[in-house]
Amino acid sequence: MITCGLLASRDPPVPYPSSNGLTESLCSQDPPIYLAWDNARIFIKPLPEFLLCHTIWEKHLSKVKTSYEAAAGLLLSYLWLEPTKLDLKIAQERNLLPNTIAWQQWVGISRTTLQNLDFFNFRNINVRYRYGDSDWEG
Repeated sequence: MITCGLLASRDPPVPYPSSNGLTESLCSQDPPIYLAWDNARIFIKPLPEFLLCHTIWEKHLSKVKTSYEAAAGLLLSYLWLEPTKLDLKIAQERNLLPNTIAWQQWVGISRTTLQNLDFFNFRNINVRYRYGDSDWEG
């Protein structure tokens, strides 16, 4: 059985390093298994660096609703999974986030993103990122 840990409807998920005693995180470029876990492994898609660029959001993502919603959901999930300096460091060590991001930059990115997204009602966030844990038979 594979459990998929997407965003809960109102509460952010537990930061992934401490979630369910997981001992191994694996990078995956396969969107269907983003934040899926099986036994002691979790599969996580690295955050594309371009999602941290305001110009990309303005000039490209904001023009295509489906792209914007998917990017917003992925970025929001990272903000909720990396709430502390330690979580950021672990994500960087596992090549999930760029090593060039300092903690204060991450706080600024988080603040700006959360001010601009309706994460309470999930407007403009892809439906894939709106649901809590669900079990998949696999």
